[in-house]
Amino acid sequence: MSILISLITVLFLTSCGNPESGTLQSVGSGVIYGEGETADNRADASIEEILKNNNILYDEAKMLLEFSKSTAGMVQIGKHVTAFPDGSVTAKKMLKTFKEVRTLCEDERFSKQFSLPVCTGFLVAPDLLVTAGHCVNKTNYHNRAWIFGYDQSRATDSLPTFKAEFVYHTKEVLEWKEDRINKSDFALVRLDRAVTIADPLKFRSYGEASVGTELAIIGHPNGLPTKISADAQILENKPNAYKTNLDSFGGNSGSPVFNLYTGEVEGILISGATDFLPNFTRGCVEVNRKKDAEGAEYVAKISLVNLAKYIEKDFASNF
Repeated sequence: MSILISLITVLFLTSCGNPESGTLQSVGSGVIYGEGETADNRADASIEEILKNNNILYDEAKMLLEFSKSTAGMVQIGKHVTAFPDGSVTAKKMLKTFKEVRTLCEDERFSKQFSLPVCTGFLVAPDLLVTAGHCVNKTNYHNRAWIFGYDQSRATDSLPTFKAEFVYHTKEVLEWKEDRINKSDFALVRLDRAVTIADPLKFRSYGEASVGTELAIIGHPNGLPTKISADAQILENKPNAYKTNLDSFGGNSGSPVFNLYTGEVEGILISGATDFLPNFTRGCVEVNRKKDAEGAEYVAKISLVNLAKYIEKDFASNF
């Protein structure tokens, strides 16, 4: 009975992760879609890994790898990391592995990598970042920081430190909404200074994507170092969001979702199906898997965010 209670508790935390909770829990939920051993499209940020785990062209993999530099993981100063006068931060305590955080079964992928961020965000202007509304709002933003460059090179670093050039703080939240029923869930964040190590991403400025559009996502599923995943599509076009079969998890909330053909951001990952299911025989949890047609990962449309109001015309003209 104790194993049953433990597994149920893990599943609850996975589906309802909260950046305000006492333990580090990634926000959001998701699942792996497809059948067979090659269904899991999550890949570390390298050309070889992207091509190995996704059925895409080399140029597409190269494009996504470049885009990954413009995504960041959200942490809380004082809770997840300690900030120093020189602008650098370090993990407040020894990180746990993915396996330890989620009581994973031994054979699950990335189980030995460490988890840190609780959400993902992405650059749309030198000092503007977009994420999900349930990750940060206009009252809790003061201790939210964004770390760029948390990739597989730090996967086995249990006490990582990040130089000031990779760390940016939330100065203010310009726009915010969290309406989960209507799938309108976004935040536009102004950072404390312009990002110097990455370029803003292109985003759709008019119109909508159609059902069947090929998609890719970049972010920090379960707080892991940057993961890139493609081989997904838009299944339904709803008023405020796209229903998709992206391989995404808690921590991907706020991740940019790209049109693989245009390279533009189509939207923001905001929610999905339950991440994990218990294996009562083994006393651990396994990644939830569903068929592609059962996709239930929702992507809020980027058009919900009034970016034109805040991005300078001379900068916007570059898009």
